[in-house]
Amino acid sequence: MNGIKRVGATPIHRRQCAARRFVELDANHDGFVDQSEFVANGDSGQRFPGCDVDGDGKLTLHEFLACAQRPATIGQ
Repeated sequence: MNGIKRVGATPIHRRQCAARRFVELDANHDGFVDQSEFVANGDSGQRFPGCDVDGDGKLTLHEFLACAQRPATIGQ
């Protein structure tokens, strides 16, 4: 299963699914998803640097949701 899951027909549904996924991935419940949490469920981690907009090594919910809305590129 990928770190970011794209399911559902509507943008609202996809956003809700991504928000639930963020909570699932945040294993230590600190309100962020770091790269180890991101890849723990089988994601390659290639998308992580592009999702981490501020480059702090962790994703906020806002960064995660924005990334979930973007289509994956080849190799991600």
